[in-house]
Amino acid sequence: MIPNHLFLATCVFALVGGDVLSEEFSLPLGERQVVFRVTEGGVRKPGPVLISLHSNESTSTQVARALLPSHAGVLYEIQAGGSRRIPVYPNSNRVTIDPNRVFSRAGIVRDLNRFSIFNEADADRCVAFGEDIILAAGIRKGRT
Repeated sequence: MIPNHLFLATCVFALVGGDVLSEEFSLPLGERQVVFRVTEGGVRKPGPVLISLHSNESTSTQVARALLPSHAGVLYEIQAGGSRRIPVYPNSNRVTIDPNRVFSRAGIVRDLNRFSIFNEADADRCVAFGEDIILAAGIRKGRT
């Protein structure tokens, strides 16, 4: 489950279908909170971690939600109002980031330079957001 220090908003829990647990939590990105929906599979054993980073791409999440009631695994879905890019500041599209790029500083710098106005503070905010996603999903680098 999500580490307690990452819960920055009230979580909403609901049973969906056959014992599938769904909850929402948020992570900070700059001056805003980005909401994620987490759906755990109906089979309570370790399974794959699936992450949907673009709320405008729904085919994979539809398939995952159809399979999760009878399989192990967990699905993390970003809730960005149907947009591919996420604004770093509320109510402004001046600085946005593609969530695919938040997992490396090089990707962040390239993305911000190409689609927004680059500055180090915004890059640092995006780096922290990527690190928080990895931590929230319980992903570890390297082999265990």
